[in-house]
Amino acid sequence: MSAQMSVVSRRRKVSFYVSSGVLVAVIVGLLGPLLIDIVVGWLPVAVWEAIYGSEEIHAGSGAHRIHVLTLAALFWGLTVALALQLRRPERRRAPMLQAVALGVTFLVIDLAAGSVSDEEGPLVAGVILVALLHPARSRLVPSSLRDRVMAGLAIAAAIPAVTFAIDQIKTQRLGIAGDEHAEFGHWASMAVFATVIVLWALIASSDLAGWRVTAWSAAGAAAVYGVASLVYPGLPSAAGTGFALAAIAWAAAVVWRAEWAAMRLRVASTEEVAERTVSPVVVRAQP
Repeated sequence: MSAQMSVVSRRRKVSFYVSSGVLVAVIVGLLGPLLIDIVVGWLPVAVWEAIYGSEEIHAGSGAHRIHVLTLAALFWGLTVALALQLRRPERRRAPMLQAVALGVTFLVIDLAAGSVSDEEGPLVAGVILVALLHPARSRLVPSSLRDRVMAGLAIAAAIPAVTFAIDQIKTQRLGIAGDEHAEFGHWASMAVFATVIVLWALIASSDLAGWRVTAWSAAGAAAVYGVASLVYPGLPSAAGTGFALAAIAWAAAVVWRAEWAAMRLRVASTEEVAERTVSPVVVRAQP
């Protein structure tokens, strides 16, 4: 019986690695230009036109900058989270849940806003399949709260994030004729962004291994949005100066808390190793 279970486990593990690799390759293939936009999105419009052509949504008036940059940050978070599963996935449970959270949130919000794309369903199904095949799938759900401060940061962001998300969904559902942002589902995508950074911060506050990656992903997306709103004020979905600065400050606080917690864990681990090394000597020295 145990031998049969071992064979099944090995097959599932092989299926997991193959599925993860294929999914990462598909995402990079489909979303390569969007991933590149994390750099290109900050460049002058003339550079956009030289790279993509004036007919592409990336170029023209540059009115899509906030949307493109924020989406690029989210999909970098997804790509990194899935790519990390290709090595020691048991230690990357938080990034796996991070990928699931993004996929499911995209699907739910796009369904609510009526802007589901043809590629979305298969991509979300792929992420869920990888999670179901995960070697530590029974431990992908957090069992306890690790960091109350990180959870507090997530909760603090929840109210403005939910308010912003609801507003973006309403705008998407209006479907005003000639609105390119609605046509490309950008308003709904911004609702996903606002929701996901809160979810990612909550995941980073849990006891799931790999939480540091998820904390940086949440902070990175929030920082990109905040800086883009300051650099390109007045563009669709851009935050006002106060909220943009708040987003950047929140991102800095998330990174600080994650790095502080990681440092505490390293120190505690070092001290524990030192105690295990020294204690036998101390015992032998006692009369």
